[in-house]
Amino acid sequence: MCTGRQSECVQGGKANVFREAKRMCTGKQSECVQGGKANVCREAKRMCAGKQSECVQGGKANVWWEAKRMCTGKQSECVEGSKANVFREAKRIRTGKQSECVKGSKANVYREAKRLCTGKQKECIQGSKANVYREAKRMCTGKQSECVQGSKANVYREAK
Repeated sequence: MCTGRQSECVQGGKANVFREAKRMCTGKQSECVQGGKANVCREAKRMCAGKQSECVQGGKANVWWEAKRMCTGKQSECVEGSKANVFREAKRIRTGKQSECVKGSKANVYREAKRLCTGKQKECIQGSKANVYREAKRMCTGKQSECVQGSKANVYREAK
């Protein structure tokens, strides 16, 4: 279990983080248990947190965790939103700005499991330069809206 400021626990910001097994609790402990500004809801191994700054390290994006899944961006966008934020399951993760994704303002590379993401996050997921990211046997290129549901539908899916 890790407690105290986000900087002491993960990498900085104002968020207090409590880790235990596969659970992540964000925001003040009082918020973490019964709400307040942290918009916390618990269900099985899922947690929904408030502002990105409370949950990971900053920005306006709401984050929720469920098992090995992480979805970022506003929750409404995360579920069905206009900007086509993505739910990723299993060993996949989708985060906001690259600086939010790991820690650095430029942070051009981050690794997780078998995935390699390069370039600015906006390029890596939804950017104009359509940098490529690889995950397992899947390759998705182009803007995020194209990558998931967009007009150009640059999606390559492999069976699970």
